[in-house]
Amino acid sequence: MNTFNGSARATVEENGRLSLPKKFYYAIDANERDELYLTIERDPCILVYPKSRWEERMRKLSAQDMEEDPEIMRKVRLLQRKMRPVKVDKQGRFYLPTDLKEKVGIGRNVEILGAITRMEIWAPEKLDEYEESGPGVF
Repeated sequence: MNTFNGSARATVEENGRLSLPKKFYYAIDANERDELYLTIERDPCILVYPKSRWEERMRKLSAQDMEEDPEIMRKVRLLQRKMRPVKVDKQGRFYLPTDLKEKVGIGRNVEILGAITRMEIWAPEKLDEYEESGPGVF
């Protein structure tokens, strides 16, 4: 499984579709390029997982004792409640659900970040705020 690295700017089309930049599209295993899993967790961005990475994340969470740890159960509920599977066409385009875009403040312009096992879709201004709000890497 490839990893997702770097960042790229993109534009959400009028019809709500987003084209994955080629470096991210080709980082997805060829047999998984037709469907992605989108959700939101705690940061103001949309998390994007290929199917195998989504299933791996759910396995790791379910391996923890959800019945005894209310925080794990809360995380599972939040991830699942907002999870939207989306179909991806051969050009790497997919529909970005309106409810998720509104929840994280995404408009027409986005920045897509590679986050090793997943991608993150941010409104550029939200990403700038996020970077300015915490300790820097440098």
